[in-house]
Amino acid sequence: MPFDPAKPAANAPNSSAEMRAQLTGLHALIPSSVIVDGVTTLAPGSSATATATLTGGVLHFTFALPAGTEGATGPPGEVSFAQLDSALAALAQSVQAVEAGSSANTNAVADLSIVSGDAVLQVLIAKVNELIIALRR
Repeated sequence: MPFDPAKPAANAPNSSAEMRAQLTGLHALIPSSVIVDGVTTLAPGSSATATATLTGGVLHFTFALPAGTEGATGPPGEVSFAQLDSALAALAQSVQAVEAGSSANTNAVADLSIVSGDAVLQVLIAKVNELIIALRR
């Protein structure tokens, strides 16, 4: 049974047979495949066109697209995974370079774990330890 856009009638009771026939009719209208028959390049500034025809259950497209103007740039396109990987690798190298010059370098410097009987020297030891800890932040 072919698809009938007039069915079901307004306020009609539901009928599974009628709905099944409508769905089967819609399914028959769906193309089994799609083919692009051709793409033509038009002069810059021309209007793009597209045509679609249905032949034997196959949807056929043809396109006519204007050429770009030399030197003109359009909006950025999508980024590929390879481009993203490359950018992330460059970022990781930059982060490593920054880390190499960061305060983390003081982590290898041990504090002065000594005690002196001289009060003045003990104050200096405490201040050096305080400085080492502050540099790690």
